[in-house]
Amino acid sequence: MLAITHAAIAIAGATAIIGTIEPTVLFCACVASQFPDLDTTKSYSGRVLYPLAKFLEERFPHRSVTHSLLFTLGLAVCSLPVWYFFSWKHWLGIVFGHLLSSAADTFTKSGVRLLYPNRVVCVCGRNPKLRLATGTGPEYMVLVAALAILLLSANLISGGGLEKQFATKFLTTNQTAAGMLLQESQRAIQIRVVGTRRYDNSQVDELFWAIDVQGNSTLIVLEDDKILRVADNGDIIPRRVEVKEGRRRMRVRRQRIQEVDASIWVNSLSTGARVSGSLQLETPAEIQLPLPAPGAINTISKSGEGVNLVYARKEELKAIDEYYILSGEVVIKEL
Repeated sequence: MLAITHAAIAIAGATAIIGTIEPTVLFCACVASQFPDLDTTKSYSGRVLYPLAKFLEERFPHRSVTHSLLFTLGLAVCSLPVWYFFSWKHWLGIVFGHLLSSAADTFTKSGVRLLYPNRVVCVCGRNPKLRLATGTGPEYMVLVAALAILLLSANLISGGGLEKQFATKFLTTNQTAAGMLLQESQRAIQIRVVGTRRYDNSQVDELFWAIDVQGNSTLIVLEDDKILRVADNGDIIPRRVEVKEGRRRMRVRRQRIQEVDASIWVNSLSTGARVSGSLQLETPAEIQLPLPAPGAINTISKSGEGVNLVYARKEELKAIDEYYILSGEVVIKEL
């Protein structure tokens, strides 16, 4: 088999068996997949490590010791420091990389001495015409199949991560990428917004923390202590939105409130809490609420029977401290 076919089979198998798409683990599997052909100076790995390949070529038949389970066992033992210094996944990547590559050669016309030093040649397929020959059409079909398995396994393991990565890299001229990530994550997403502030037409080119998405395009972002909407009809009209690497964990919880002093409930909130929902208050007509910050969402407003909250901070909720909450249901996000 060609070196690229060995590498594709090893990487696809390691991805599916180990359950990871970590690049360094797959690199270990790729490198180990070239070890079986170290017994000939004609192979790619043999040319790279010519002195070692020459030594093995002069002492062992091709497709014998380096293709054997004995070699896999020896490699597993010798590579144990990789487990210690990196992780067990890296170690398994090496082991499976060699094992799968050796096993794949049993489907070729000449087979391999998988049980070396036993002289038995292991060959899969009774009909020699159906066995693989290096560089032929059937081998390229195997290569395509291995790549397809790799893509499918990687996509399943990452929970659709390939689509999200594509969106992150290529759909950066609108809010699609950040919206996809926010909908599937409990983390705030750092974004760069280039656009215009609606209230004063000033230009924006800043980093924000996106904490929510409304509909398909409206992002809710933090700017210091203010909450802004990034949308064509929002507080910031974007020309470009770029997803950055920064992530912040968010704790999201729902809470039902029944008959409690507002001061007790407000004081129970953490400093970084952002509260959305509605509260029914006793004597709501007497409430005096602070004016909203210019160019930002009005986070607390009067309703018929109380107040509506849109990512209100704990400090803003002090305005209802003296009132009694009859009932309410809120969503609390804590950064």
